[in-house]
Formats: sequence, structure tokens, C-alpha cells
Amino acid sequence: MSNKTTSNSVADQPPPDHSTSGFAEQRTDWARVDALTDEEIAAAVARDPDAAPIDRQRSKSARRVGLHGVVRFRLRLSLEDFAARYHIPADTVWGWERGTIEPDAAAKTLVALIAADPDGVAATLAKQLVPAQAVE
Repeated sequence: MSNKTTSNSVADQPPPDHSTSGFAEQRTDWARVDALTDEEIAAAVARDPDAAPIDRQRSKSARRVGLHGVVRFRLRLSLEDFAARYHIPADTVWGWERGTIEPDAAAKTLVALIAADPDGVAATLAKQLVPAQAVE
């Protein structure tokens, strides 16, 4: 009789080999996709909850992010950092992004300039303006 015990525990099993079944290894069969009929495509869309048609009523209430939000995200700046760098009150930036404050023409122009030359605008503002905290 052997002293060796055997176990069927998952912990005792070797890890599964996912090297050929991973997402990165999957390839699209474009010939198969091209061969789909309009009816087959419509049926596939209907089965996919992520491909639901746009509800026009719901889309009217959806929050829209204007250029200001896109610029800040593209620059990868927090709201506070964006506000400080470009000398804009953080509450104003927050309002623009939430849609509770509509930027005026000058604000839209400033944001467009930031989008075109973020470092140049920041440097110019740093030379020309005194930080808000230092003003008494």
C-alpha cells in the first residue's frame, strides 16, 4: 500500500492552458461577416444587449460633454489641475462639464486655444496672471 494520497481538488490541478483560447488570439473571419444577410445582421443586433437601438426620448436627456470636457480628458488633467493651470475657477469648469453653466464666447475661445496649444496657453497665462490664491 502506498503512502501517497491523491486529490481531485482544483488547487491540485495544473492551471489551464489559455494560450490558444485568449481574446488576443481570436481573429475575425471577414469572409463570414461579408456573407451575412441583412436579416442575419438584424437578428444578431437584436440578440446583443450592447447594440440596443438608441431611444430618442432617452437620448434627449443624456449629458453631453462639450469641447471643454474633451480637452481636459485629452490632456489627462484632473478638474482641479485643469482649472489651476488655465486660471479658471474649478466650479466653472465643473459647471461647463455638467451642462449647468453655458460657456460664453470668450470661454469657448479660451478652450479652443487650449485645445490648439495647451502648453503655450499655460505658459502665457503663467506669465500674465497672478494666481488667484495670491490676490488679496
